[in-house]
Amino acid sequence: PAIGVDGVGRTLGPPAEKAARAAGWIAGHITPGERVLIAGHASLDWAACYLGTLRAGGIVTLANPAYTSAELGDLVAASGATMAIAWGETARRLADARGARTLAIVSDDDDGDAALSELLNHQPEKKLNRRGQGASAILDFASGMTGRAQGVPCTNTKRVHCICAAMAARGWGREEGVV
Repeated sequence: PAIGVDGVGRTLGPPAEKAARAAGWIAGHITPGERVLIAGHASLDWAACYLGTLRAGGIVTLANPAYTSAELGDLVAASGATMAIAWGETARRLADARGARTLAIVSDDDDGDAALSELLNHQPEKKLNRRGQGASAILDFASGMTGRAQGVPCTNTKRVHCICAAMAARGWGREEGVV
């Protein structure tokens, strides 16, 4: 299986199709390099939104779906996100946290500016990849020495190298996994 969620393995076909649909919708709502906050629990829809954002040229900012409205507001402000994709109560907290900021919220209920079902059922964009291989893909947050969270743009290649180095340092082989 290419991806597993809740102990269920999936081949690449259905997740790739969902990601292509998400990419087509997202590409029509952002310009390459814009930041998209994704806040939800692991699911095939979450993976489709993550991969679709990357294919559409967006930079992903991940948020813990348990964050409070204040924490989500701080993350939106620090990341500069112009779009947020969230599920359930997290979408409601994001709407509360948005304040005067321009933030389009895509959610699975009526609290958002757009419906998640519209995003996941859009006409697929199978060949869409609006950014080069070396472009930033995700915005990692770290406080470093300042004690204040700062976003650090990171490419997927750098992220994979970091994971592989951590696995090697611990003596992990191919049979171990990182989640």
